[in-house]
Amino acid sequence: VTNTTLGAYKADAAGALTQTAKSYQMTNVPYISQIDNIYAWVGCEAVADLMGLKAKGYAQDVTIKYFLDNLPRSKSDPEKGFVGSPYVPDTTIYPAKLAEYSNTYCGSDDPCADFRGASVTDLQRELLAGNCVVGYMTLWWASPYYRTYNIEGTQQRLVSNNHAVLVCGYDPNKGYYISDPYNYRSTSIGRTPRPLKPSGTPERSAWSSADFFSP
Repeated sequence: VTNTTLGAYKADAAGALTQTAKSYQMTNVPYISQIDNIYAWVGCEAVADLMGLKAKGYAQDVTIKYFLDNLPRSKSDPEKGFVGSPYVPDTTIYPAKLAEYSNTYCGSDDPCADFRGASVTDLQRELLAGNCVVGYMTLWWASPYYRTYNIEGTQQRLVSNNHAVLVCGYDPNKGYYISDPYNYRSTSIGRTPRPLKPSGTPERSAWSSADFFSP
């Protein structure tokens, strides 16, 4: 990549990157609710992912229902596919398989990858480079609680209140810009969405504290 701007960086004619800003926020991320008119109560990983794909120019004509219904499936192992249904609580898909599926919507490009094991610095660099990351967390920032699951005959103790959001910006003063699919698009349907931040007002996207992803 040469002579172009990548988020908070600029690439020169030789491809060398120079940071030109301390922060960057993707401004073209379309908000998609996993609740409104779809009721994909546990489809957060895929919905967050689709927001990111569309923001990067992929999957423009793909509907959320099509994206959810065509997820790879597995009977019990989320490393191999979505376990169960995104419309029925207490199921998930792990990042590697989700990234593999996402790349099928990207033509000859291969932009999606499993980001597990990356450091907080790696995350910040990725965001500053103009990219977004599907972040696995707990629902509403709650303390994790665990259940034992049967993964292809092996008992594993895993987080049960897991959730996923799209992280699409970083500012050293404000923190991380997060788009949370687990909200209603508006409050006009008579139900108030839970706030993105525990102490905040109901929002679909907002800045979260800088130590959000700290160890």
